[in-house]
Amino acid sequence: MKHILFNLFFIFMALISGVGMFLLKYRVLEKEAELAALQQAIIDHERSIHIDKAELANLADPDRVEILVKRHTDFVPLKPEQVIRFVEIDNVAKEKP
Repeated sequence: MKHILFNLFFIFMALISGVGMFLLKYRVLEKEAELAALQQAIIDHERSIHIDKAELANLADPDRVEILVKRHTDFVPLKPEQVIRFVEIDNVAKEKP
């Protein structure tokens, strides 16, 4: 009787181990698929960032900005008499009505 219980115990443990390994295998496969999807998303975002940096470099190009400013505004370079020190701001504000 002890041998039968002993054998049944190990058969039961083998079945539980087999089912556990089966479930673990498919969980690992799911996690690997999830990891692959996340890695692809990271690659896509890195490409997007690279494109955005290139666009920003183009949009912030000083020559391009200067052309746009001349075309759309009437800004002119500052004259030396227009530049004052920070401490003089209070005096200028008091002089103007």
